[in-house]
Amino acid sequence: MCKAELDGADAPEGSGGRQEVRLPADLSVRLVWVDMSQACAGWLRDVSASGARVSVSGKAGETRDVYLLAHLPGEREPRRIGAVLRWQVGDIVGLRFEPPVPPELVYAMAGLDGPPVNQAAVN
Repeated sequence: MCKAELDGADAPEGSGGRQEVRLPADLSVRLVWVDMSQACAGWLRDVSASGARVSVSGKAGETRDVYLLAHLPGEREPRRIGAVLRWQVGDIVGLRFEPPVPPELVYAMAGLDGPPVNQAAVN
């Protein structure tokens, strides 16, 4: 299992960490340490512009800087997104994207075409 120290600055659930929209996701991903020392398979559980929650398997060292590799529909190559492991509880890790990702990428990772249209604003 990937190991990361629990960092009180970005505690997992219910701590008010992310302020932007968090979308549920169900996407197979891979975490690769930037020093190329380790990699592990994972499953994207939710995503926002500033980070994500990923269930993982494998074993990791001390390096906290990682790339999240995600194969998105319609793209030939996996998307490489820079991130920092912020916390781990069991087999779930919290990532902070550096830099934050654009909204269209958040929706693509969540398997959606884009933000829902507010019908009241259209009429």
